[in-house]
Amino acid sequence: MEQEKILTLIFNKLENIEKEQQEMKKEIFMKLDRVEARLDRVEARLDGVEARLDGVEARLDGVEARLDGVEARLDRVKEGQKSIEKFILNSEIAFEKFEQDHRFIEKLKKVAGE
Repeated sequence: MEQEKILTLIFNKLENIEKEQQEMKKEIFMKLDRVEARLDRVEARLDGVEARLDGVEARLDGVEARLDGVEARLDRVKEGQKSIEKFILNSEIAFEKFEQDHRFIEKLKKVAGE
C-alpha cells in the first residue's frame, strides 16, 4: 500500500512536471511567434529604409551629374574671362601704340610744316 502511494505521488509529480513543461513549451512558442512577427516587421522596415536609401543614392548621382555640368560651365566661363582679359590687355597695348604713333605723326606734321 505504501508503495502504491509512493508510485501515485511519483506519477502525479511526473504528470505535473509534464503539464508544466507543456505550458512552458506553449509559452516559448508564443514568445517565439511574437519574436518572429517583430522580426518580420523589422525586416519590412529595413526594406523600406533600403528603398529610400536607393532613392537618395539615385538623387545624389543626379546631383553629382549636375555638379559636373556646372563645373564644366564654370571652366568655360573662366576661359571666356581669360580671353576677355587678354583682349583688354592687348587693346591697351594697341591703344598705347596708337597714341605713340599719333604723337609721332603730330611731331612729323610740325616738323614738316616748319
